[in-house]
Amino acid sequence: MPGDVTEKVVLLVTIDTECDHDPAWVRSSPLTFDSITEGLPNRLQPAFASVGAIPTYLLTVEVMEDEQSVEALRGLQGEYEYGTHLHAAFIEPEKKFYDYAGIDSPDFQCNYAPEIEFEKLKNLSELFESRF
Repeated sequence: MPGDVTEKVVLLVTIDTECDHDPAWVRSSPLTFDSITEGLPNRLQPAFASVGAIPTYLLTVEVMEDEQSVEALRGLQGEYEYGTHLHAAFIEPEKKFYDYAGIDSPDFQCNYAPEIEFEKLKNLSELFESRF
């Protein structure tokens, strides 16, 4: 039909890549990472590949501190991207928790002074660079 235009549809898929949580969205206790070590390589990544989607996995501090999660992420097959996802209470400066089991993410980065938020993001980026 004259005047028909075919548009290219672009869809961005981002996944907050975190440790396992209970139904109330509190971190598992003890802390587990089955969603990363089993779910990503065996379910999500193959599902994305089957439809030609290239996901962006947004990695949290607790995931990047877990060696098995890092190994699973490094071993993913197919196309994907990584980014970071800040849980402000879990990274310096003013880090509030060192054991993440059984807690939620109580702090939002927008509640920090800009210079503290900047340092948290800088430290998160440095952690990412050191792990990947």
